[in-house]
Amino acid sequence: MMAPAPPARLAAFRILAGAFAVGYLVVRLPYLLDVTRLDPAHWDPPGVLAVLDGPPAAALARLLIALTIAVGIAFTAGWRFRLTGPAFAVLLLATLTYRNSWSHLFHTDNLLALHVMVVGLAPAADHWSLDARRVRGT
Repeated sequence: MMAPAPPARLAAFRILAGAFAVGYLVVRLPYLLDVTRLDPAHWDPPGVLAVLDGPPAAALARLLIALTIAVGIAFTAGWRFRLTGPAFAVLLLATLTYRNSWSHLFHTDNLLALHVMVVGLAPAADHWSLDARRVRGT
């Protein structure tokens, strides 16, 4: 049997996955905001948004995008990770699903969401995080 991996390895993966996800959202922000102005007749949501009859209001979609980026920064820093880990996973899934509800599916978005879900539900802030600094008292 192999020895458990050191917490630094999971922390590094949290930082890399979080930074990539936040960077992806920031770089794609103009496109994501353009999507909020599309014709509702083109709404065809997959997955978790399939229960909606129509797209959410554009202001609500913009709020979702902004909240996802803000919580993603906290996720990456490991701040209040018991809350921000799962919250970022859910918000990222909702944001990427919203984006995929208007055109063909981007399976790379699904892979990103899955990585963030796994890390967000793991004890990935036990090392190299604001939470770990608070616990140590430094």
